[in-house]
Amino acid sequence: MKLYILATGKDAKGTQLEYLTKTILESLGYEYVATNVIGAGGDEIDVSAKMVIPSIGGNQEYPLICECKAHENPINITDWDKFLGKVFKHQKDNPQTRGLMIALSDANGNVKGEVADKNYKDVQLLQGKDLIKPLSKTFHLEDEKIAREDVSHLTNETVVSVDLILYEKEIYWLFTFANGQYSIFDKNYKSLPHKHESTLLPLLEKYSTLQASSYKNVRLEFEFRQRRAFVRAAICWHLMQGQMTYQDAISDVVTMTSGGMVPEMKDVEEEMPTIPFANVDEDNHTATLKPSEEIDYANFYFWLLRGPIPVFLYNDYYQEHIDETLLNTILTIQYNLELSDKDKQSCLFVLRHSHSALRYALHPDLLLQGSVLMDKEKGTSSARNRFVEQLLVNLEADINNDAVMPFEKLGLRDFTKQVTMRLVDKDGAVREISTNQRLFLLPVKTGGWTIVLAADGFEGEFDLEKGSVKPTLKHNA
Repeated sequence: MKLYILATGKDAKGTQLEYLTKTILESLGYEYVATNVIGAGGDEIDVSAKMVIPSIGGNQEYPLICECKAHENPINITDWDKFLGKVFKHQKDNPQTRGLMIALSDANGNVKGEVADKNYKDVQLLQGKDLIKPLSKTFHLEDEKIAREDVSHLTNETVVSVDLILYEKEIYWLFTFANGQYSIFDKNYKSLPHKHESTLLPLLEKYSTLQASSYKNVRLEFEFRQRRAFVRAAICWHLMQGQMTYQDAISDVVTMTSGGMVPEMKDVEEEMPTIPFANVDEDNHTATLKPSEEIDYANFYFWLLRGPIPVFLYNDYYQEHIDETLLNTILTIQYNLELSDKDKQSCLFVLRHSHSALRYALHPDLLLQGSVLMDKEKGTSSARNRFVEQLLVNLEADINNDAVMPFEKLGLRDFTKQVTMRLVDKDGAVREISTNQRLFLLPVKTGGWTIVLAADGFEGEFDLEKGSVKPTLKHNA
């Protein structure tokens, strides 16, 4: 890891280096930090400080001799030996003196090997990743690993290095990718405003080998892709209800994101023609869904469920076209899995109430491939059990994550899960453990519905006439 100090001139760079050195030393517990010498190029600084530690009989003072180097190349063994000589000279006058070398551009292998072999007691080298802890404390940075994970969610590009930039007493993250491009974020991984980019990029080009033309704002690109995904989802879900205008698509995205995202008309104009199931009138800025007989619903739902799921647009069209024809296509996708008529109806019910179950079913489950063949040979039902179990697992996940969809939008009223596990230990002792969970929908006096987790001792059934659960409490004798 390198730290680039960007400044508009040598004096400004020296001032930045002085500030950085003081903040690092203070984060390590040193005080009375004083600058002795700033190099002519502004890329190295000599500093003295001391650490005061309370002890029996009075405070113990430990003077510090410190050098901070921000050279373009890593420090070499000559740099290190000169620094050691300076520290040892001061230790003759005061044995409590300590030494600290801060190598912002890292140290080469010879220096690292020397430090590892000698294991100096009173002399320390801060370089590369060693700088993260004091810098994190000073500037409240996350760990490099967390930073890498955060950026990996924004782009498919491989991160090859993570560095830091100091500019006007503020730290920025610098990520370089395998394709030669790079991105800069503020310390909280947010995109830089355009005016910051226009300032930092020319300076970074001056102080490094990176070219401004290779800069890539991956967060901005991620937000663009995310916005377009919401536009596509809003269009397709709206088309299930009938004709829509381009302006409807914008309004739907705003509703889907609670006002957190407002697409431009250009987003809709460019995405609308890409919807493979829509008839688009570009002149009038309207669209309708193609007739049912022209739509392959396995492809339709496969395409639809790639993006965000706007629960407010769930409608009869969605459930209407999850039928036996679609299920038979799904069973073909699942390596010609065979189900009884009763199982088919059960699976259709789950598929209509769980978008995650439908998404799972439309992708081949590799674990079923061998089981389907074995079932036919042995007459077992392992493949059937696997398939049905995965549908139920996905249904439960949808209910736990957002019960509004299966309960309020798709009409589910009562959900009970019972699980029994049979465990056998090494001595043959058998133990069965059972769990029971029940969720149901109840009307609220002020209007609307609420999802309730049943307490122990509760019994009840759904009242078709009143459209609610009629509770019955058990009384223990």
